[in-house]
Amino acid sequence: MSLSRELAWRYSFGVKRQGFARLVSLVSIFGMGLGVAILVVVLSVMNGFSREITDRVLAVVPHVMVSNLSASGLESIAAAPEVIAYSPIVTGQVLFQANGSLTGGRVHGVDTATFASVSPWLKGLTEHLVQADQQRYAVVLSESLASRLAVQPGDRIKVTLPSLALSPFGVFPRSRSLTVVQLFSPGLNQSGP
Repeated sequence: MSLSRELAWRYSFGVKRQGFARLVSLVSIFGMGLGVAILVVVLSVMNGFSREITDRVLAVVPHVMVSNLSASGLESIAAAPEVIAYSPIVTGQVLFQANGSLTGGRVHGVDTATFASVSPWLKGLTEHLVQADQQRYAVVLSESLASRLAVQPGDRIKVTLPSLALSPFGVFPRSRSLTVVQLFSPGLNQSGP
């Protein structure tokens, strides 16, 4: 028997003690064992929770975003063996307006042919995007944004870009009226469509 085990046995059970001292020793050993077991369980749960959060975030947010890329740059990224899927996307800050409500957010213009390949979460959204792609000036909104604007599918919203347009009548903000064709729930609180 090793020295550590012999000492543990002797001081826990081997020495003849009074009943109360032995009870205190047994309760202490049981408490230490229970504490270690609870710590192992809590760490395992937290590790699983951390992994689940990471998986959910990466299902919505891309692993890598490359900006200001030319067509030849996109082709070279697509040809890389490490790249599993890609989809071009145009993103910008806009101002949404509907039913007297005004809110800022982000708009994402996507390629419906390649969009679903970049994330399993996006596969369910693709049919809504194809529906929007078939109509002129259509948009798919998140449920949280639609709730703030009090709109439903079929309603129209006004989207204003932060850039200005020069016209014969002067300089005006660039805006467009869009039809809401579908709402989606990303499972995360985000402020854009």
